Amino acid sequence: MYVIWVLLACVALYIARVMVGPSIWDRLLGLSLVSTKVVLIIVAFASVSETSYLLDLAIVFALLGFVSIIFTAQFLVLKIKSGREFDENRRGSDNSDRNSFRAVWRNWIAKAQEFLRKNSGDS
Repeated sequence: MYVIWVLLACVALYIARVMVGPSIWDRLLGLSLVSTKVVLIIVAFASVSETSYLLDLAIVFALLGFVSIIFTAQFLVLKIKSGREFDENRRGSDNSDRNSFRAVWRNWIAKAQEFLRKNSGDS
């Protein structure tokens, strides 16, 4: 049973890697590791609870995880070859500051603060 808790801790660390990862490739690796650890958790739970149908579920989940990672990596490779850049740390024509997520977020926060300043003294 402790194995399941250790695997859950690993999944939490890999999810943090997916959220923080500096590049899209780190995030893709994190998703692959999460998929693998979830399969291991299903197999460990199937052996503890002695249910065989969970092993079938683990096989299907492993195949889906593998295929999804392969297709996602192929999609990213094709997009990079076509000229679009997916690295968040690099500033380029497609990843300029005005189009980045951080700039959109800052713009939204500035508009919200301006709205609150205008409407806070009127009531």
